[in-house]
Amino acid sequence: SASEPASYVDARRAAMAAFEREYLVGLLRRYAGDVQRAMAHARVSRASFYRMLRANDLRASEHRPDGQRSAP
Repeated sequence: SASEPASYVDARRAAMAAFEREYLVGLLRRYAGDVQRAMAHARVSRASFYRMLRANDLRASEHRPDGQRSAP
């Protein structure tokens, strides 16, 4: 039922998803949407970083001061 606690697996999955989103948003804010710098800080590959952005429905341009796009 809805009042039952989530299983360990479901609770862990939800916590990891929340962490990932918060981490990415924090990086994008810190580096003003500069994906290259955010990726370097996170020490993840370009492919992984963009996969995480897509999975979390995030766009670097939303965190740039002027909202403009830059090279991918």
